[in-house]
Amino acid sequence: MAANAFPENLVEACVEQGYTSYERKNLSIRGEPPKEIVKRNWSRRAGTNSLGLIVFCVVFGGALGTLGQPVEILKQFFAALDAAIMKIVYIVMWMTPVGVMSLLCARILSVASIVTLFQQMALLVGTVLSGLAVELFVVECLLYFVVTRKNPFKFLGELAYVGLCAFVTAASAPVMPLSLKCLEENCGIDRRVTRFVVPIGVTVNMNGTAVFITVSSIFIAQLNGIVLTSGDYFAIVISATAVSVASTSMPSSALFLMVMTLSVIGAPVSDVSLLFTVEWLLDRARTTNNCLGDCFTCALVDHICFRKKTSELSEVVIVHDEASEKLQDSAL
Repeated sequence: MAANAFPENLVEACVEQGYTSYERKNLSIRGEPPKEIVKRNWSRRAGTNSLGLIVFCVVFGGALGTLGQPVEILKQFFAALDAAIMKIVYIVMWMTPVGVMSLLCARILSVASIVTLFQQMALLVGTVLSGLAVELFVVECLLYFVVTRKNPFKFLGELAYVGLCAFVTAASAPVMPLSLKCLEENCGIDRRVTRFVVPIGVTVNMNGTAVFITVSSIFIAQLNGIVLTSGDYFAIVISATAVSVASTSMPSSALFLMVMTLSVIGAPVSDVSLLFTVEWLLDRARTTNNCLGDCFTCALVDHICFRKKTSELSEVVIVHDEASEKLQDSAL
């Protein structure tokens, strides 16, 4: 995985990826019983080295961000390239119904038992929903309680309308105005904090998407009998986190990003079509998780900023009182 993260050739990384293979051999030494040794080989196979490309893009983008005006033309080029690619994606999405139906029919006809496939899909849905529930009701609520010492479920109740609209629309961007309104009016969070944190969260905070991509990638690998190592699991988590940040706020965008995660572990991307059958539910669930996660982050930032402001005011009052006492003593 580390070797794939730092490719020697970027052009080669677009068409090939490296992997470790193990070969068992019998070693015979005169006068001793034969021993079995395992030889590790570094091989290459066809497929995009997504992990290496992601690492390079992160480093390259960070470098561009520090150079300022000299690379402004290059930034405009990549912005135009991104717009052109997204336009192509929108065009392809118009053909999605026919393409998905064809892929599903081919996949269903190839399985031995359709009942087993439905059971596996049900387990996938249950696992994803459980992961999203743990992330929201355990991790975020516990973090909110530890930092603010307030009831997180009361805070969730004040954001019930935000969660409902996120579940209905399955997109984070249309819910942003409602999130701002509820945070400012119902939760009493400072307007300066909400206007800064929420737009950033809608763009980069895709924790629900990361959970979905991770679980779905493992599901597809197990469906095809691919044995994953600890390094593969780590690569899935890293790549899923990276591509989820690049996810857009449009519905079902995570399915297109799964191609990069699957290429990291060498899993077939054709089985992504199976996820379209349950995407209507999982997309809404993870969008709700993303939007509520933005609200939790906003509340934490507001609490930390308010506490810092209060401590600064108390220090000013203490200094003012000490100065007043010194003036009174000198006057006496």
